[in-house]
This record gives sequence, structure tokens and C-alpha cells, in this order.
Amino acid sequence: MGAIPPSLDQWQGAVEPIFLRKLDRPSVWTKAQDGEPEAAIFALFEESGDTSLWRIQEKHDLRRVAIAINGGRESLTEKLSFLPILQSELDKLEIQLSSEDGDTPCLAARKLHLNAATQKQHATTLVEMLLGENRGLIKCSPGQMKRAKEQAMNEGCQVVLAREVAECVCTSKA
Repeated sequence: MGAIPPSLDQWQGAVEPIFLRKLDRPSVWTKAQDGEPEAAIFALFEESGDTSLWRIQEKHDLRRVAIAINGGRESLTEKLSFLPILQSELDKLEIQLSSEDGDTPCLAARKLHLNAATQKQHATTLVEMLLGENRGLIKCSPGQMKRAKEQAMNEGCQVVLAREVAECVCTSKA
């Protein structure tokens, strides 16, 4: 059977939406947990003031977002790390969210993308709050992403299908 696809098992039963912030390097959160929060603050704060988040409410949302993000990378099975943030944590800091379609061919994932209007102080306080909650990362291993890719292909996901049918037989012989 192999690896199971990415899941939110540890968040099962959450009554509020979970927002995910993709971290390019999970080590920034490990350093924050070890008393060096600067890199994590930087990872949560965008100079533009718009921090990209993904709203996860349904079981399959994480898989769709992960495939959509990897759709812009070299491989659909690259590992991913996300920092989960609760709606109530954003509300506590009065962080405003605005819908903005994500930059992905996955129509379902596009609708899950939001921008959070953040200032550096928001990021600093949010990191402190999440560290106080002993918040861990949600990680998607290459094995989990392989299973996610298989499921997405079975659903007819355009991100996966576009890669699998890389070159039309007709044009390759021309």
C-alpha cells in the first residue's frame, strides 16, 4: 500500500478553518522552536504586506493544495512543509483576509487561496502564539505526494494530467 496521502489527521474535529502557510524550509520553524524565531518571522511576513495562505476545511483540500503548489515545481512529489494557523489566531491579531485565486492551474485549489494583510508585528506575535501552543508543521513526504498524485490523476486533476501528457504523439513526429 505504501505511504498514505497527506492528511490533517491531527486536526480532525477542528471546528474552525485551518490556514496553511507554506514554508520553503522547515528548518526555520525548527530554529524558532529552539529559541531563534527571526527566520520564522521572516517566513510569515511578506514585504508586500500580503501573506499567502491556503484555507483547509475538507479532507481533500490539503492534497489539492499540495499538488497545486508542486505543480509549479520540478516534481509533483517534492516534499512540502506547512505551518497551520487557526482562524481564531488570525482573528485575535485582527488580520484581514482577502480572497485571491492562487497561481495554479488547479481550479479547486485556486479557490482555497487567500492573502492575509500582515505587518511585521503581526508575524512576530503570531510566531510567539504558535510557539506557545507547541505548534508543529504539517509535512508532506515524497511518498505521500506520490499517493496524492495518484489520487489527483484518478480525479482528472489538470495539474497532474498536464504533466503526464507532456508531449502529444502527433506533434512529436512532426
